[in-house]
Amino acid sequence: MRVVEMMIRDPICCAESCTVETVAHLLSKVDCGVVTVLNQLSRQVLGVITERSVCLEVVAHRRNPATVTAGECMARVPAVCHPEDDAYAVLAKFSQSHARGVVVINDENELVGVLSLSVLASRAASAAQELYAALQKVNAENASRTESTPGRRRDRRSLAASA
Repeated sequence: MRVVEMMIRDPICCAESCTVETVAHLLSKVDCGVVTVLNQLSRQVLGVITERSVCLEVVAHRRNPATVTAGECMARVPAVCHPEDDAYAVLAKFSQSHARGVVVINDENELVGVLSLSVLASRAASAAQELYAALQKVNAENASRTESTPGRRRDRRSLAASA
């Protein structure tokens, strides 16, 4: 599955000059835990602010969130991917990092969306459950066909003895 099929389009973002207090309010409204910081004149990605960066850069140092700007505490090298990337490869690549979301950019480094790793992991788990159910159904159908076909039913011992 491609990133474009699972990403959040038009994610919440802010400018470098935005206060961390405002960013914290924005973070409370998003599921992916990432607010992308953009250049004010373009949609080019400058960095990201996460709940973790707010805690480590502002709260832990007892700085005033009303005066600290996004530009002062953003991660300048965010986890990024492209819309055509394989979503599960992105999950594998960033699963060991602290990122809860990955910024989706185009070739001009402009924001296209955000891929929430929690949503991606949830969909991967759902896909695995659907696959398991499909395999159970196929196995049950094959077993019923084998039992209903005369002369086809032999146990494993008789198969091994004939080999």
